[in-house]
Amino acid sequence: KEYRRLRWHRGWERGSDESNEMYREFRSALIDEFNDTYGKDENDIRSWQHLCTLLRIDPIPTYLYDCREVCALFSP
Repeated sequence: KEYRRLRWHRGWERGSDESNEMYREFRSALIDEFNDTYGKDENDIRSWQHLCTLLRIDPIPTYLYDCREVCALFSP
């Protein structure tokens, strides 16, 4: 949704070379931001516990599997 709003604001035509390039850069920036916040290692319990903290899950699980399960409840 945010990218569509940016595309509209900038006047980029959907499917144009410029729009496609900007979409790739926008997506890359989102991935970088996610990795900076939560880390890149999907098996790092600390990253999952940090996500649990941000989601205000209490108590925070002590096991990786449990963290994944409880965080999955928040996915759309």
